[in-house]
Amino acid sequence: MAPKIDPNEVKIIYLRAVGGEVGASSALAPKIGPLGLSPKKIGEDIAKASGDWKGLRVTVQLTVQNRQAAVSIVPSASSLVIRALKEPPRDRKKDKNVKHSGSIPFDEVISIARTMAYKSLSKNLAGTVLQILGTCQSVGCTVDRKQPHDLIEAIKEGEVEVPLEGIRSSARASTFNRPNIPLGKSALFAISLSGFSVVAAAQFTNYETTQLAGESSNWLGITSSRLKTIKEMKLAKRLQSGLDRLHAFPETVQRVYILASENLLAMTDGQRVVAGIIAINTVVFAAWQIPNPAIQRFMTKHFLHSHDSPLHTMVTSVFSHKSIAHLGFNMLALYSFGPLSFKFLERQNDSVEGTAMYKWLSLYLSAGCLSNLASITATKYLSRSLIPSLGASGAVYSTLVMSAYAYPDISVNLIFLPLFSFPISTGVLAMVGVDTVGLLARWKFLDHAAHLGGAAFGGFGCLYFNDMFDRTRKIVDIDAYTK
Repeated sequence: MAPKIDPNEVKIIYLRAVGGEVGASSALAPKIGPLGLSPKKIGEDIAKASGDWKGLRVTVQLTVQNRQAAVSIVPSASSLVIRALKEPPRDRKKDKNVKHSGSIPFDEVISIARTMAYKSLSKNLAGTVLQILGTCQSVGCTVDRKQPHDLIEAIKEGEVEVPLEGIRSSARASTFNRPNIPLGKSALFAISLSGFSVVAAAQFTNYETTQLAGESSNWLGITSSRLKTIKEMKLAKRLQSGLDRLHAFPETVQRVYILASENLLAMTDGQRVVAGIIAINTVVFAAWQIPNPAIQRFMTKHFLHSHDSPLHTMVTSVFSHKSIAHLGFNMLALYSFGPLSFKFLERQNDSVEGTAMYKWLSLYLSAGCLSNLASITATKYLSRSLIPSLGASGAVYSTLVMSAYAYPDISVNLIFLPLFSFPISTGVLAMVGVDTVGLLARWKFLDHAAHLGGAAFGGFGCLYFNDMFDRTRKIVDIDAYTK
Protein backbone atom coordinates (compact mmCIF):
# COMPACT_ATOMS: atom_id res chain seq x y z
CA MET A 1 0.00 0.00 0.00
CA ALA A 2 1.45 3.36 -1.04
CA PRO A 3 2.22 5.79 1.79
CA LYS A 4 -0.13 8.70 2.35
CA ILE A 5 1.50 11.99 1.39
CA ASP A 6 0.38 15.47 2.48
CA PRO A 7 0.77 17.54 -0.72
CA ASN A 8 1.41 20.74 1.28
CA GLU A 9 4.08 19.32 3.56
CA VAL A 10 7.70 20.25 2.80
CA LYS A 11 10.49 18.08 4.13
CA ILE A 12 14.22 18.70 4.05
CA ILE A 13 16.52 15.69 3.87
CA TYR A 14 20.31 15.71 3.93
CA LEU A 15 22.37 12.94 2.37
CA ARG A 16 26.07 12.30 1.92
CA ALA A 17 27.07 11.43 -1.62
CA VAL A 18 30.05 11.27 -3.95
CA GLY A 19 29.91 13.97 -6.60
CA GLY A 20 29.07 12.76 -10.09
CA GLU A 21 28.24 9.21 -9.00
CA VAL A 22 24.85 7.52 -8.86
CA GLY A 23 24.24 6.36 -5.33
CA ALA A 24 23.12 2.82 -4.59
CA SER A 25 19.33 2.54 -4.56
CA SER A 26 19.53 0.29 -1.51
CA ALA A 27 21.18 3.10 0.44
CA LEU A 28 18.67 5.72 -0.67
CA ALA A 29 15.47 3.69 -0.32
CA PRO A 30 15.15 3.74 3.50
CA LYS A 31 15.32 7.54 3.56
CA ILE A 32 13.29 8.57 0.54
CA GLY A 33 11.08 5.56 -0.13
CA PRO A 34 8.54 6.49 2.59
CA LEU A 35 8.14 9.87 0.89
CA GLY A 36 6.96 8.30 -2.34
CA LEU A 37 10.20 8.99 -4.25
CA SER A 38 12.01 6.68 -6.64
CA PRO A 39 15.52 5.89 -5.27
CA LYS A 40 16.84 5.28 -8.78
CA LYS A 41 15.61 8.62 -10.14
CA ILE A 42 16.82 10.53 -7.09
CA GLY A 43 20.22 8.87 -7.41
CA GLU A 44 20.45 10.02 -11.02
CA ASP A 45 19.34 13.54 -10.09
CA ILE A 46 21.99 13.70 -7.37
CA ALA A 47 24.70 12.53 -9.79
CA LYS A 48 23.64 15.20 -12.29
CA ALA A 49 23.46 18.02 -9.70
CA SER A 50 26.84 17.10 -8.22
CA GLY A 51 28.67 16.84 -11.52
CA ASP A 52 30.89 19.81 -10.65
CA TRP A 53 32.02 17.96 -7.50
CA LYS A 54 33.13 14.78 -9.21
CA GLY A 55 34.95 12.45 -6.85
CA LEU A 56 34.35 14.62 -3.76
CA ARG A 57 32.22 13.76 -0.76
CA VAL A 58 29.48 16.36 -0.53
CA THR A 59 26.27 16.94 1.38
CA VAL A 60 23.11 16.87 -0.72
CA GLN A 61 19.94 18.64 0.31
CA LEU A 62 16.61 17.25 -0.90
CA THR A 63 13.62 19.55 -0.62
CA VAL A 64 10.63 17.21 -0.90
CA GLN A 65 7.01 18.20 -1.52
CA ASN A 66 4.18 16.12 -2.99
CA ARG A 67 6.44 13.32 -4.30
CA GLN A 68 8.79 15.81 -6.00
CA ALA A 69 12.36 16.51 -4.87
CA ALA A 70 14.61 19.48 -5.63
CA VAL A 71 18.30 18.61 -5.35
CA SER A 72 20.93 21.11 -4.18
CA ILE A 73 24.50 20.75 -3.03
CA VAL A 74 25.58 21.97 0.41
CA PRO A 75 29.38 22.12 0.13
CA SER A 76 31.70 21.77 3.09
CA ALA A 77 34.82 23.83 3.63
CA SER A 78 37.07 20.88 2.85
CA SER A 79 35.26 20.06 -0.39
CA LEU A 80 35.49 23.69 -1.51
CA VAL A 81 39.21 23.75 -0.75
CA ILE A 82 39.85 20.46 -2.57
CA ARG A 83 37.82 21.60 -5.56
CA ALA A 84 39.83 24.83 -5.68
CA LEU A 85 42.98 22.73 -6.07
CA LYS A 86 41.63 21.59 -9.47
CA GLU A 87 43.13 18.14 -9.17
CA PRO A 88 42.19 15.50 -11.76
CA PRO A 89 39.37 13.13 -10.72
CA ARG A 90 40.56 9.99 -8.97
CA ASP A 91 39.23 6.49 -8.55
CA ARG A 92 38.15 6.42 -4.92
CA LYS A 93 38.36 2.63 -4.79
CA LYS A 94 41.98 2.56 -5.97
CA ASP A 95 43.39 5.85 -4.64
CA LYS A 96 42.74 6.18 -0.93
CA ASN A 97 44.13 8.45 1.79
CA VAL A 98 45.32 10.94 -0.81
CA LYS A 99 47.44 13.83 0.51
CA HIS A 100 46.57 17.06 -1.28
CA SER A 101 49.81 18.96 -1.78
CA GLY A 102 48.77 21.68 -4.21
CA SER A 103 48.35 25.40 -3.60
CA ILE A 104 45.38 27.75 -3.88
CA PRO A 105 45.35 31.57 -4.07
CA PHE A 106 44.57 33.55 -0.93
CA ASP A 107 41.73 35.27 -2.83
CA GLU A 108 40.17 31.83 -3.27
CA VAL A 109 40.36 31.31 0.50
CA ILE A 110 38.48 34.57 1.01
CA SER A 111 35.88 33.48 -1.56
CA ILE A 112 35.41 30.15 0.24
CA ALA A 113 35.10 32.01 3.54
CA ARG A 114 32.30 34.12 2.10
CA THR A 115 30.54 30.97 0.89
CA MET A 116 30.83 29.29 4.29
CA ALA A 117 30.14 32.43 6.34
CA TYR A 118 26.58 31.39 7.18
CA LYS A 119 27.93 28.39 9.09
CA SER A 120 30.62 30.34 10.92
CA LEU A 121 30.34 31.56 14.50
CA SER A 122 32.75 34.40 13.76
CA LYS A 123 31.44 37.96 13.80
CA ASN A 124 33.50 39.02 10.81
CA LEU A 125 35.03 37.64 7.66
CA ALA A 126 38.53 37.61 9.12
CA GLY A 127 37.51 34.98 11.67
CA THR A 128 36.00 32.79 8.96
CA VAL A 129 39.14 33.12 6.83
CA LEU A 130 41.17 31.84 9.78
CA GLN A 131 38.86 28.82 9.96
CA ILE A 132 39.24 28.11 6.24
CA LEU A 133 43.02 28.36 6.57
CA GLY A 134 42.76 25.76 9.31
CA THR A 135 40.88 23.54 6.87
CA CYS A 136 43.63 24.08 4.27
CA GLN A 137 46.15 22.90 6.81
CA SER A 138 44.08 19.79 7.52
CA VAL A 139 43.70 19.06 3.81
CA GLY A 140 47.46 19.44 3.37
CA CYS A 141 47.56 22.18 0.74
CA THR A 142 49.35 25.52 0.83
CA VAL A 143 48.00 29.02 0.17
CA ASP A 144 49.99 31.16 -2.26
CA ARG A 145 52.82 28.66 -1.73
CA LYS A 146 52.84 29.48 1.99
CA GLN A 147 51.94 27.27 4.92
CA PRO A 148 48.42 28.04 6.21
CA HIS A 149 49.58 28.40 9.82
CA ASP A 150 52.05 31.11 8.74
CA LEU A 151 49.21 33.07 7.14
CA ILE A 152 47.09 32.59 10.26
CA GLU A 153 49.80 34.21 12.38
CA ALA A 154 50.29 36.96 9.79
CA ILE A 155 46.57 37.82 9.86
CA LYS A 156 46.51 37.90 13.65
CA GLU A 157 49.53 40.20 13.70
CA GLY A 158 48.07 42.52 11.05
CA GLU A 159 50.65 41.71 8.38
CA VAL A 160 48.03 40.28 6.00
CA GLU A 161 44.77 42.14 5.38
CA VAL A 162 41.32 40.60 5.21
CA PRO A 163 38.41 42.70 3.86
CA LEU A 164 36.26 44.22 6.59
CA GLU A 165 32.95 42.35 6.35
CA GLY A 166 30.58 41.44 9.10
CA ILE A 167 28.58 38.22 9.14
CA ARG A 168 24.95 37.64 9.94
CA SER A 169 23.74 34.07 9.62
CA SER A 170 20.45 33.00 8.11
CA ALA A 171 18.98 29.66 7.14
CA ARG A 172 20.09 29.60 3.51
CA ALA A 173 22.30 32.57 2.85
CA SER A 174 24.56 35.10 4.42
CA THR A 175 24.71 38.86 4.24
CA PHE A 176 27.83 40.89 4.84
CA ASN A 177 27.80 44.00 6.96
CA ARG A 178 30.39 46.05 8.74
CA PRO A 179 31.20 44.28 12.01
CA ASN A 180 29.88 45.69 15.22
CA ILE A 181 32.90 47.34 16.83
CA PRO A 182 31.91 48.36 20.38
CA LEU A 183 33.27 51.81 21.13
CA GLY A 184 31.67 52.33 24.54
CA LYS A 185 34.18 50.36 26.60
CA SER A 186 37.14 51.69 24.65
CA ALA A 187 35.96 55.28 25.00
CA LEU A 188 35.26 54.86 28.71
CA PHE A 189 38.68 53.27 29.27
CA ALA A 190 40.57 55.91 27.28
CA ILE A 191 38.82 58.86 28.91
CA SER A 192 39.02 57.35 32.41
CA LEU A 193 42.69 56.51 32.06
CA SER A 194 43.46 59.98 30.75
CA GLY A 195 41.61 61.55 33.67
CA PHE A 196 43.31 59.26 36.17
CA SER A 197 46.74 60.04 34.71
CA VAL A 198 46.12 63.78 35.11
CA VAL A 199 44.98 63.38 38.73
CA ALA A 200 47.92 61.10 39.55
CA ALA A 201 50.34 63.49 37.85
CA ALA A 202 48.91 66.38 39.88
CA GLN A 203 49.36 64.39 43.10
CA PHE A 204 52.97 63.49 42.29
CA THR A 205 53.76 67.05 41.21
CA ASN A 206 52.32 68.45 44.44
CA TYR A 207 54.24 65.93 46.51
CA GLU A 208 57.58 66.60 44.82
CA THR A 209 57.04 70.36 44.93
CA THR A 210 56.38 70.19 48.66
CA GLN A 211 59.41 67.99 49.28
CA LEU A 212 61.72 70.29 47.33
CA ALA A 213 60.30 73.38 49.01
CA GLY A 214 60.91 71.78 52.40
CA GLU A 215 64.60 71.37 51.59
CA SER A 216 65.00 75.00 50.62
CA SER A 217 66.14 77.58 53.13
CA ASN A 218 64.71 80.40 51.06
CA TRP A 219 61.06 80.13 52.09
CA LEU A 220 60.34 83.74 51.19
CA GLY A 221 61.44 83.31 47.61
CA ILE A 222 60.36 79.87 46.48
CA THR A 223 60.15 79.77 42.69
CA SER A 224 59.96 76.99 40.14
CA SER A 225 63.50 77.72 38.95
CA ARG A 226 64.80 77.55 42.54
CA LEU A 227 63.12 74.19 43.06
CA LYS A 228 64.61 72.85 39.83
CA THR A 229 68.06 73.89 41.03
CA ILE A 230 67.51 71.97 44.27
CA LYS A 231 66.36 68.96 42.27
CA GLU A 232 69.52 69.05 40.14
CA MET A 233 71.65 69.20 43.28
CA LYS A 234 69.87 66.18 44.73
CA LEU A 235 70.42 64.26 41.50
CA ALA A 236 74.13 65.10 41.57
CA LYS A 237 74.37 63.85 45.17
CA ARG A 238 72.64 60.58 44.27
CA LEU A 239 74.98 60.02 41.35
CA GLN A 240 78.00 60.76 43.55
CA SER A 241 76.70 58.30 46.12
CA GLY A 242 76.38 55.69 43.40
CA LEU A 243 79.96 56.29 42.33
CA ASP A 244 81.15 55.86 45.92
CA ARG A 245 79.54 52.42 46.02
CA LEU A 246 81.53 51.40 42.94
CA HIS A 247 84.93 51.91 44.57
CA ALA A 248 85.57 48.13 44.56
CA PHE A 249 84.77 47.77 40.85
CA PRO A 250 87.34 48.02 38.04
CA GLU A 251 88.35 51.50 36.91
CA THR A 252 86.73 50.92 33.52
CA VAL A 253 83.33 50.44 35.15
CA GLN A 254 83.78 53.60 37.18
CA ARG A 255 84.73 55.60 34.08
CA VAL A 256 81.64 54.39 32.23
CA TYR A 257 79.50 55.36 35.23
CA ILE A 258 81.09 58.81 35.39
CA LEU A 259 80.52 59.37 31.66
CA ALA A 260 76.86 58.30 31.94
CA SER A 261 76.38 60.50 35.02
CA GLU A 262 77.87 63.54 33.30
CA ASN A 263 75.56 63.06 30.32
CA LEU A 264 72.56 62.65 32.62
CA LEU A 265 73.41 65.84 34.52
CA ALA A 266 73.86 67.73 31.24
CA MET A 267 70.34 66.80 30.14
CA THR A 268 67.26 68.85 30.86
CA ASP A 269 64.28 67.30 32.64
CA GLY A 270 62.53 66.93 29.31
CA GLN A 271 65.46 65.16 27.70
CA ARG A 272 65.68 62.70 30.60
CA VAL A 273 62.01 61.79 30.35
CA VAL A 274 62.24 61.35 26.60
CA ALA A 275 65.36 59.20 27.00
CA GLY A 276 63.44 56.96 29.41
CA ILE A 277 60.55 56.55 26.96
CA ILE A 278 62.96 55.75 24.12
CA ALA A 279 64.57 53.10 26.34
CA ILE A 280 61.18 51.49 27.07
CA ASN A 281 60.28 51.46 23.37
CA THR A 282 63.63 49.87 22.56
CA VAL A 283 63.11 47.09 25.10
CA VAL A 284 59.64 46.33 23.70
CA PHE A 285 61.05 46.34 20.16
CA ALA A 286 63.73 43.86 21.24
CA ALA A 287 61.04 41.58 22.67
CA TRP A 288 59.27 41.57 19.28
CA GLN A 289 62.47 40.27 17.67
CA ILE A 290 62.68 37.13 19.83
CA PRO A 291 61.66 34.20 17.55
CA ASN A 292 59.83 32.31 20.27
CA PRO A 293 56.17 31.39 19.56
CA ALA A 294 55.11 31.86 23.18
CA ILE A 295 56.72 35.29 23.38
CA GLN A 296 55.25 36.29 20.02
CA ARG A 297 51.77 35.27 21.19
CA PHE A 298 52.27 37.28 24.38
CA MET A 299 53.42 40.34 22.44
CA THR A 300 50.55 40.04 19.96
CA LYS A 301 48.01 39.81 22.77
CA HIS A 302 49.40 42.56 25.00
CA PHE A 303 51.27 45.01 22.71
CA LEU A 304 49.12 45.09 19.56
CA HIS A 305 45.88 47.09 19.58
CA SER A 306 42.72 46.37 17.62
CA HIS A 307 38.98 46.63 18.24
CA ASP A 308 38.84 43.24 19.99
CA SER A 309 42.13 43.44 21.90
CA PRO A 310 42.27 43.76 25.70
CA LEU A 311 41.66 47.35 26.73
CA HIS A 312 45.13 47.78 28.21
CA THR A 313 46.61 47.50 24.71
CA MET A 314 45.37 51.07 24.13
CA VAL A 315 48.29 52.01 26.39
CA THR A 316 50.89 49.29 25.82
CA SER A 317 50.72 49.57 22.03
CA VAL A 318 51.90 53.18 22.34
CA PHE A 319 55.31 51.80 23.40
CA SER A 320 55.36 49.01 20.81
CA HIS A 321 57.15 48.84 17.44
CA LYS A 322 57.90 45.76 15.36
CA SER A 323 60.13 47.22 12.64
CA ILE A 324 63.37 49.12 13.10
CA ALA A 325 62.23 51.78 10.61
CA HIS A 326 59.00 52.44 12.54
CA LEU A 327 60.89 52.63 15.83
CA GLY A 328 63.60 54.83 14.33
CA PHE A 329 61.26 57.40 12.77
CA ASN A 330 59.05 57.72 15.85
CA MET A 331 61.90 57.90 18.36
CA LEU A 332 63.83 60.41 16.25
CA ALA A 333 60.73 62.62 16.16
CA LEU A 334 60.21 62.17 19.90
CA TYR A 335 63.86 62.99 20.60
CA SER A 336 63.51 66.16 18.50
CA PHE A 337 60.13 67.48 19.63
CA GLY A 338 59.52 65.87 23.02
CA PRO A 339 61.87 68.24 24.91
CA LEU A 340 60.41 71.26 23.08
CA SER A 341 56.87 70.37 24.15
CA PHE A 342 58.17 69.72 27.67
CA LYS A 343 59.75 73.18 27.75
CA PHE A 344 56.48 74.69 26.54
CA LEU A 345 54.58 73.10 29.44
CA GLU A 346 57.25 74.28 31.91
CA ARG A 347 57.02 77.91 30.91
CA GLN A 348 53.20 77.87 30.82
CA ASN A 349 52.66 77.04 34.49
CA ASP A 350 51.41 79.90 36.70
CA SER A 351 51.95 78.21 40.06
CA VAL A 352 55.13 77.00 41.74
CA GLU A 353 56.08 73.65 40.26
CA GLY A 354 58.99 71.43 41.23
CA THR A 355 58.88 69.51 37.97
CA ALA A 356 56.81 69.30 34.79
CA MET A 357 57.77 65.65 34.29
CA TYR A 358 54.53 64.14 35.57
CA LYS A 359 52.42 66.70 33.74
CA TRP A 360 54.16 65.96 30.44
CA LEU A 361 53.94 62.19 30.96
CA SER A 362 50.19 62.40 31.60
CA LEU A 363 49.76 64.40 28.40
CA TYR A 364 51.89 61.95 26.39
CA LEU A 365 50.04 58.92 27.76
CA SER A 366 46.62 60.52 27.20
CA ALA A 367 47.54 61.48 23.64
CA GLY A 368 48.60 57.92 22.83
CA CYS A 369 45.51 56.37 24.39
CA LEU A 370 43.06 58.78 22.76
CA SER A 371 44.76 58.46 19.37
CA ASN A 372 44.09 54.71 19.57
CA LEU A 373 40.45 55.53 20.32
CA ALA A 374 40.39 57.72 17.20
CA SER A 375 41.88 54.83 15.23
CA ILE A 376 39.20 52.27 16.14
CA THR A 377 36.47 54.88 15.68
CA ALA A 378 37.68 55.46 12.13
CA THR A 379 37.86 51.70 11.60
CA LYS A 380 34.21 51.40 12.59
CA TYR A 381 32.89 54.17 10.39
CA LEU A 382 35.38 54.68 7.56
CA SER A 383 37.80 51.82 7.13
CA ARG A 384 37.38 48.67 5.08
CA SER A 385 39.74 46.36 6.90
CA LEU A 386 40.53 45.45 10.48
CA ILE A 387 44.23 46.21 10.84
CA PRO A 388 45.76 45.98 14.32
CA SER A 389 47.90 49.00 15.13
CA LEU A 390 50.92 49.76 17.25
CA GLY A 391 53.40 52.57 17.64
CA ALA A 392 53.91 55.93 19.31
CA SER A 393 52.90 57.97 16.25
CA GLY A 394 49.78 59.50 17.82
CA ALA A 395 51.54 60.49 21.04
CA VAL A 396 54.57 61.83 19.15
CA TYR A 397 52.24 63.78 16.86
CA SER A 398 50.87 65.63 19.89
CA THR A 399 54.39 66.75 20.89
CA LEU A 400 55.01 67.87 17.31
CA VAL A 401 51.86 70.02 17.26
CA MET A 402 52.74 71.56 20.63
CA SER A 403 56.26 72.35 19.44
CA ALA A 404 54.89 74.00 16.29
CA TYR A 405 52.46 76.07 18.38
CA ALA A 406 55.12 77.17 20.85
CA TYR A 407 57.96 77.74 18.37
CA PRO A 408 56.32 78.23 14.94
CA ASP A 409 59.42 79.68 13.26
CA ILE A 410 61.84 76.88 14.10
CA SER A 411 63.28 75.38 10.92
CA VAL A 412 63.11 71.63 10.41
CA ASN A 413 64.57 69.34 7.75
CA LEU A 414 63.38 66.16 6.12
CA ILE A 415 65.54 63.09 6.76
CA PHE A 416 65.79 62.34 3.05
CA LEU A 417 66.29 66.00 2.06
CA PRO A 418 68.60 67.41 4.74
CA LEU A 419 69.45 70.53 2.72
CA PHE A 420 65.79 71.53 2.39
CA SER A 421 64.41 73.31 5.47
CA PHE A 422 61.08 74.94 6.26
CA PRO A 423 59.22 76.31 9.32
CA ILE A 424 57.85 73.63 11.63
CA SER A 425 54.37 75.20 11.49
CA THR A 426 54.31 74.73 7.71
CA GLY A 427 55.40 71.13 8.06
CA VAL A 428 52.71 70.35 10.63
CA LEU A 429 49.96 71.88 8.49
CA ALA A 430 51.14 69.84 5.51
CA MET A 431 51.23 66.62 7.56
CA VAL A 432 47.74 67.20 8.94
CA GLY A 433 46.51 67.83 5.41
CA VAL A 434 48.05 64.62 4.10
CA ASP A 435 46.62 62.61 7.00
CA THR A 436 43.17 64.11 6.44
CA VAL A 437 43.26 63.14 2.76
CA GLY A 438 44.61 59.70 3.67
CA LEU A 439 41.82 59.12 6.18
CA LEU A 440 39.06 60.16 3.77
CA ALA A 441 40.63 58.24 0.89
CA ARG A 442 41.10 55.21 3.17
CA TRP A 443 44.80 54.85 2.53
CA LYS A 444 46.14 51.85 4.41
CA PHE A 445 49.87 52.45 4.65
CA LEU A 446 49.65 54.58 7.82
CA ASP A 447 47.16 54.95 10.66
CA HIS A 448 45.98 58.40 9.64
CA ALA A 449 43.16 58.47 12.20
CA ALA A 450 45.62 57.92 15.06
CA HIS A 451 47.84 60.70 13.68
CA LEU A 452 44.93 63.13 13.55
CA GLY A 453 43.77 62.07 17.01
CA GLY A 454 47.23 62.80 18.39
CA ALA A 455 47.34 66.13 16.55
CA ALA A 456 43.95 67.11 17.97
CA PHE A 457 45.06 66.28 21.51
CA GLY A 458 48.25 68.24 20.92
CA GLY A 459 46.11 71.25 20.03
CA PHE A 460 44.13 70.71 23.23
CA GLY A 461 47.41 70.53 25.12
CA CYS A 462 48.49 73.88 23.72
CA LEU A 463 45.31 75.70 24.64
CA TYR A 464 43.78 74.06 27.69
CA PHE A 465 45.89 71.31 29.25
CA ASN A 466 48.05 73.50 31.49
CA ASP A 467 45.07 75.37 32.98
CA MET A 468 43.27 72.08 33.56
CA PHE A 469 46.34 70.65 35.26
CA ASP A 470 46.73 73.67 37.56
CA ARG A 471 43.07 73.42 38.60
CA THR A 472 43.53 69.71 39.26
CA ARG A 473 46.53 70.45 41.50
CA LYS A 474 44.39 72.82 43.54
CA ILE A 475 41.57 70.29 43.80
CA VAL A 476 43.84 67.54 45.14
CA ASP A 477 45.07 70.07 47.73
CA ILE A 478 48.80 70.68 47.94
CA ASP A 479 48.54 71.50 51.65
CA ALA A 480 47.50 67.92 52.44
CA TYR A 481 51.13 66.88 52.20
CA THR A 482 52.43 69.44 54.69
CA LYS A 483 49.95 68.77 57.50
